[in-house]
This record gives sequence, structure tokens and C-alpha cells, in this order.
Amino acid sequence: MESAGKTLLLCRNLTIYLGRRCLLSNVSLQVERGRVTVLMGPSGVGKSILADVMFGLQPSRRDNQLNVSGHLGSASEEGALVFQSGGGLPHLKVSENLHLVRPNKGAIAQLLKDFHLDPGQPAPTLSGGQNRQLATARALLAERSLLWLDEPAAGLDVSKVDELCRQLQAHASQHHIAVVVTTHRAEFAVAVADQVLFLGFGGKLAVVDPPAPSEGFAAQSTEWEAGQAEALEARLRTLIHPQQQPPAPVQSRRRHPLDLWGWIERLLTGLYSILVLFGWREREARRTFAHAFRLAAIESGFFTPFIGFIFGAIFLLIFELSFAFISTGRILVEFGPTIVLRLSPGFAAILVAASAGSTLSSWIGQMTANRQLDALRVLGVRVHTRIVGPAWVGMALAGVLGTFTFALALTSVFVAYLWFSGDGSMMALLDRFAFHDTSAALAKTALFGMLIASVIVTCAVEPKRDAGEVASAVTRGTIRASIAVMLLELVMLSVQVFTQ
Repeated sequence: MESAGKTLLLCRNLTIYLGRRCLLSNVSLQVERGRVTVLMGPSGVGKSILADVMFGLQPSRRDNQLNVSGHLGSASEEGALVFQSGGGLPHLKVSENLHLVRPNKGAIAQLLKDFHLDPGQPAPTLSGGQNRQLATARALLAERSLLWLDEPAAGLDVSKVDELCRQLQAHASQHHIAVVVTTHRAEFAVAVADQVLFLGFGGKLAVVDPPAPSEGFAAQSTEWEAGQAEALEARLRTLIHPQQQPPAPVQSRRRHPLDLWGWIERLLTGLYSILVLFGWREREARRTFAHAFRLAAIESGFFTPFIGFIFGAIFLLIFELSFAFISTGRILVEFGPTIVLRLSPGFAAILVAASAGSTLSSWIGQMTANRQLDALRVLGVRVHTRIVGPAWVGMALAGVLGTFTFALALTSVFVAYLWFSGDGSMMALLDRFAFHDTSAALAKTALFGMLIASVIVTCAVEPKRDAGEVASAVTRGTIRASIAVMLLELVMLSVQVFTQ
């Protein structure tokens, strides 16, 4: 972390339009190291989007376009951003979440002690306050000059707010960093702020006189705290006045419904991640791959063989009813291998996209909606190769495994029928498999596995705001993956017909 310089310039003459609404109008912002700046403003005024813009992130909105002009400062290079809903990645332990940012055992141990965190505790078992502490510790581990926290006091009781105030003031002073906090709680601002800024609907930042200097939240009497908080709230109420905004010539941006470039990007990232997994020592990447494979192939893996058994029984029933003058055993020996090898790759890929893809997409989508991946990007973590890529590999292998289990289930139904019929055709069926060229089926299996992984993961990492958009992305990914598989199957069949 750089120590030279007292002031950090975050933006100069910055103007932000969201669609046709002006969020920020020709604003300049700088903060001082060693001090805590509190940014306040009514809900929906654009505080979170301001942070996204300054840190170079894509806001979690898919329906509007941002129009940004002006100069952006050093936040994206020197800053760390902690989201309100952020926390540790759910498939990693506390220490592994910190190790993602910087594998410094000494620094990790000290932060674990400062924030009272158990290194071996799984992240999903942490409370909301502990998760925010983990996210803050992870941000401090990156040793940046700026720490920006979005609503860190949300959901905390008075004692926890008191402790948080002391921690923020101590980190600002001891580590010589600038701390920016967004909050709606006046009593929290009174306790922690060296400077209070207010962002109103007019798109302007106003400097609000901070309360009288204090030595900490707990050091003052309850009456003093209440009086200062009421005075600040009264001052802020005078600044809240919605205004009509001049329209901006901005049109809504729509992505292509198939997003082919996103699929290609996920494919290349996934192939590169194979080198990360098996060529380098990336412990967290391997944990991500293992978790993704478990979700996609093990927890959802029963679905494809179950459908394979059902389809095998359906084929037997059709043969029995439709071919009265030819024995079913003869039909199975003649056409069974062809049915298995032609049907399994495409149909199993669609089944895997519907079952395993939904599970994996929901997991990644929740991390995206909670801005956990964005928080890691701000800290310089290679999210695409250490999180998204390993998840792609797990999904692709789940697609291959699902195809094999579907084909095995289908074949086992045919073999079992011939075994119990006693006509001696079982070995003939197995011999027919040996004479078939399986290279085309294997190539299609690998290709379809990579295709559905690319589509599912692309939809999963799209910006989201809530659980509803996560569910929408799950459905969208399943539909797009199924369409992509059918189109590719149609193209390959057409090529095969015209080349014969």
C-alpha cells in the first residue's frame, strides 16, 4: 500500500445518467487518508451506482444504460469495495476466502484475530455481521489506499455498531487509508464520520457539517448521541427535494438473445482454467471445481440415468407393439447400438442442462446477485480463471458424465431384456457395439458438454439484482442451452447428409 500523499482524487467533473435520469451532475470528489467520510442520501438516489462507476464495475441492472462523462480517479486501482450483501464465497472456508486475495499467512492470522473469525469455519455458517467482517478483512488484506463500505451497519445492534465504529476509525488511522461509508443511519454517521457528504436527487454532492469531534461512539452519553443524530437528520431533510431531470439522449441497451460472444468467452476461459486446475497450484480454484462438479454431477446426477431407464423401457414397448412379425431381440441387436450412440449425446446434454445446469446456475447466480464476484474483481482476484472457469470445467465434465450414464442406463435395459428373454442375443448385442465407430459419439459428447457449460455459465454471471433475476437466469440458461444443442445437432446431421 502506498503511503505517499494525503488526498485521493476519486472523480472530477463526473456526470452520470441512468437511462434518462441524472444521478450525478458535474461532481468532483476527493477524500483524505486517515479519515472516515460518510456518504448519505435517500434510497434510489444512486450511491451504489456511483461506487460501481468509480470502481469500474458493471452495475447490476440489465434494463438501462449508463452514460458516464468526466474524469475517474484512482478508486479502481487503489480501492477496495465491500458490498452490503457481500461476504465469503459459500463453498470456501474463512481462511480460504482470505487466501484468495493474498496468500500471506501472517497477515491472514492477524486479521482473523482482529475480527474474531474462525479460520476453519465454512462461510455459509457465518452470521450476517460476521460475513461483513469477513468481507472487510478480505478488503484490508489487499492493502489498498481506499476502503469503501456500502451500508456496513445494516442489521447490526447497538453494541456491534459501537465496535464497527472503533474498527473503522482504527483502520483509517493505523493503516493510513481513506475510508468511505454509505449509510442511512444518522447515529452511525455521528459516531464515525470525520466528514459527511450528502447525495441528493439534484445530482449534487453537498458537504454537511460533521458533528462535534468525539472520541468514539460509546464515549458519549445517550442524550448527546440522540441530540447529534436528530440534528443531522434535520439538516439532511432540508437537502432532500426531488427535482425534474433534463432528458438525456440515451436508449436502452439490449443484448443479443443468444450472446454468442459470451459463449465463446466462457469456452476459452474454461479451457484455460484446465491449465490452472491441473498445471498450477491453485487451491481455491480446485475447491471451486470440486464444488461445481459435486453440484452438477453428483447431486443432480441421478436424473439422466433415470430418464435413460425410462427411455429404454419405452423403446422395448414400441418394439413389442409395432413389430409383431420380428422378434424384439433381433431388433435390439440390429438397431440397439445405433439408438444408443445417436440418441445419447444430444438428448443427454439437454437433460443435463435442465437438471445439473439449473443447480449450478443458481449457485453462481446467487454469488453474482450478492456482488461477491464483483468484490473479488475490485481486489484484483482473477475471478474468471479461479472461480468462473473452474465452475465451467465442472459443468462440462458433468455433461460428459451425464451422457455416459444415460447411454449406460439405456444399454443396460436392452441387455437385461435379452438376458431374461433367454434367446442368446445378449452377446450379439455387445459384439455389435464393438463394431460401431464410437469416435463420432465421443466427439459430440465432449462438444455438447462444453457447449452447455458455456451457455449455462454465461447466463449465470450476467448482472443480477435479486433472487427473481437469478431464477430468470436459470430458466434462460436451460432454454438457451437446449436450443443450442438442438441447432448444433441439426447442423451436424445436415453436414453428414450432404457429404455422403
